[in-house]
Order: sequence, then C-alpha cells, then structure tokens
Amino acid sequence: MNAAALQSFLDRHQLTRHDLAWLTGKNIRTVHFWFSGTHKIPQMVFMLCRAIDYGLIDFDWLVATVEAANGQK
Repeated sequence: MNAAALQSFLDRHQLTRHDLAWLTGKNIRTVHFWFSGTHKIPQMVFMLCRAIDYGLIDFDWLVATVEAANGQK
C-alpha cells in the first residue's frame, strides 16, 4: 500500500490522519512518516484497510473494540 492508496481509503471513509493514528494505535508523527515515505506503511495497516473496505470488519465494532482496549468505555 502506498500513501495515495491510504489517503484514498481515508477519503472513502471520511477519516482523518488523526483517526488513522488512533485506529492503529500509532502516534500522529508515525502516520505522517507513512505519508511522507519516511517509513513504510505496515502490512497490518494495509490488511486493516482492506478488511474494512470489503466489509469484513464492521467499523462500529472496530471503534468500540479500540475504545474498550484503551479503557475509554
């Protein structure tokens, strides 16, 4: 996955780079590195994006799960 494909994913799902950082458990600086090409986008990020695109992971479930794991709910 390249930066353009990742940005396309964010646009399709009306997400920001901050949202991506939160969903992946990374800080915003790491996400900026992915987009600048300084760091390779991890395969797990690609897999997460594809699973969401194909409806294999329900987005509401994913958000609830991340929030629960972070003690937010």
